[in-house]
Amino acid sequence: NNPLPAHDHPPLVPYLMSLSMDLFGDNHHGWRFPSKLLGSLTIPAVFLIGSLLTSSIVAPLLGALMVMSDGLFITLSRAALWDVSSVCFA
Repeated sequence: NNPLPAHDHPPLVPYLMSLSMDLFGDNHHGWRFPSKLLGSLTIPAVFLIGSLLTSSIVAPLLGALMVMSDGLFITLSRAALWDVSSVCFA
């Protein structure tokens, strides 16, 4: 009876997607917005985690630049696939 199976998406993603669809409507902006947002938040998160792990600024900057320049990551976040959400929450 559960319309949102737990094994399909990370736990918070269906709720973010439904909230986004309530705000922006049932269109491509509505259901892609959470994935775009989480994909965008992953880049500074990589930088912050890298700066906490190292005392250098070079390694976190390279890590954030690698995520930013990864074509697959950009494509997955624009296509609203749940892999970006998994990476962000992991």
